[in-house]
Amino acid sequence: MSFLSEESLSRLSRCLDEEVCVVSIIGKSRLTSNGSKAWSIVRSLGQDGDAQRGQRSASDCPIEVYMDSSNKVLYLHLVSCLDSNHLLALVSSGENVADLWQREERIHTRRVLFLFLVSHVVVVCHPSSQFDMSYVRLFRTLDTLRHNVHPRVVDLSKSVSASLSSDWVYAGRFCTPRVLFCFEGCPLELKPSEERRNEKKTEHPTLKKLQSSLSEQIYRMLRKSYVITNNCNEKLLALPADDEFVFIRAVFEVPLLRVWLEYAHALFSLLEGVVGDKLLCPLVALAEGFHDSVGKNPVRAVLSLQVRGPSLPDLLVRLEQACTRHWADGRQMCEQRSLTGSACVLELHGDERRHNSKAVRISASDSGWKQAERSDPFALREANWAFYDDLADDDTLSQRVPFEEGHGEPSAAGMMHADLPPGSVLAHPSWALLRLSDSAMATRGLDQPGFLSGMHLLHAWEVRKGVLAHVGVEYECPRGHRFLSADRRTDVPLYSACPCRKERPLLAQLMRLFVHSPEPLLLHPRVQPCPGWVLFWPHVPLPWELAEKTLFVLRLPCVYATAEGVAVCPEGKALSECKLLKGWLTVPSARPKGGL
Repeated sequence: MSFLSEESLSRLSRCLDEEVCVVSIIGKSRLTSNGSKAWSIVRSLGQDGDAQRGQRSASDCPIEVYMDSSNKVLYLHLVSCLDSNHLLALVSSGENVADLWQREERIHTRRVLFLFLVSHVVVVCHPSSQFDMSYVRLFRTLDTLRHNVHPRVVDLSKSVSASLSSDWVYAGRFCTPRVLFCFEGCPLELKPSEERRNEKKTEHPTLKKLQSSLSEQIYRMLRKSYVITNNCNEKLLALPADDEFVFIRAVFEVPLLRVWLEYAHALFSLLEGVVGDKLLCPLVALAEGFHDSVGKNPVRAVLSLQVRGPSLPDLLVRLEQACTRHWADGRQMCEQRSLTGSACVLELHGDERRHNSKAVRISASDSGWKQAERSDPFALREANWAFYDDLADDDTLSQRVPFEEGHGEPSAAGMMHADLPPGSVLAHPSWALLRLSDSAMATRGLDQPGFLSGMHLLHAWEVRKGVLAHVGVEYECPRGHRFLSADRRTDVPLYSACPCRKERPLLAQLMRLFVHSPEPLLLHPRVQPCPGWVLFWPHVPLPWELAEKTLFVLRLPCVYATAEGVAVCPEGKALSECKLLKGWLTVPSARPKGGL
């Protein structure tokens, strides 16, 4: 496969042993330029541009060739769907415009990549005086394609000719091409008058400023988008940082025309054969490496932003199918959600293996005497009973209060709440009530691990005239920090900000209630874990009667859930609706003092 006609090869045969500088011309043509961007260059050389083109069909995307023998410069002019005359010929063929444009864009991308690999200088033509931002995306795409085909280009370079230098072979090109930008359109107010055309004067000062402004604009945009960097050898193209983009420097390898033609023919055939849809759309190839639920939506969003046209819906379907196949081929993760909302990070597994989200927090035992790390729970039994049962205290520190529970086989799974019928028997308890052996802690403070400094003291509340009870409402944060809140005689918030840090404080959860009184008290805890949710309470008949002169601790559930789902901690103002209802502690007398 060749990009040159027999006529062009015949003209070039006279210069095969001359060194040449290769200048390629790409971009868009003006409506008044007879479909050729190269007309001004050919005209400046005193040649007839039309005579150099030869015949071509409307289905081609040809590369026109002109050899300036006197200056030893080979000019390559890409005629593509961006040229008005060529586009008109394509549309006149009667082919579906969407399919036609999609095919021509792929061909145009391959041809431009080819020219960037075989040129010293690339001239990008604009029909107006404004820079076309689509070139930034095109240059980034070409850079990605160049890296994708680089190994094959290197192998090709090794086999083409022994005349190629080692730098040429391993770089896959003889230089990083310099890019010049040509703006054919000039603002009307800057066009020279007839008198100025006949005068030999410098260019219009305002036009000079416009050129400098465009140069600075283009340089900044290409720099910020990483099209150009300090290391130009690794990038698709290069621009001079301080000079105008109009100078051609002789700082690169200048090959013999014979060697260049041999290499260019082989490279053209290679690119036509290997640059397919997958390489032309790097996002699709990248998307195949993403898991269905992790990467599908972000990749679809990026693809929707980068790709346009009627074929996009079909492409998105193919992308989703490719992602699913790639994910299911041994890359599928378990992704079972824990009760706190984290996903299991293990590969897909059966019931014989425990779920693990890698999330760890520190929690205290039922009584608070011990602390240990705990994994993110995936089941209520693990969250509200198994962890605490494994961390049971020594009998010398605390004793669990036995309850009169229902008899028979468990009739309900989960926790006791208002929607369960009376008399339901649960498989395991989610609450725990204990007596602490050291009752003196009611006055001197709780000597237990995890309490923040000065926040371990119970508060004295008057439950009857002259009678004081000591009460502590304890919160615990994921780091294991514990603290007793200030006096509260209304609803008790289920969540509170932990004082362990001021900026973005962690949310601590109500986990224990400490009570010590010289007289018996009644304990009747009821929790509303989320706005609009049912009330939760322990699995035994309430209220409990607490004996006098004994320090009791009630451990609350870590997670609240029904058959419909798990209560998730809300945000904002709704957080205040998560609470332990007032009346959780009362005085058993004919004249109650009220709930605490």
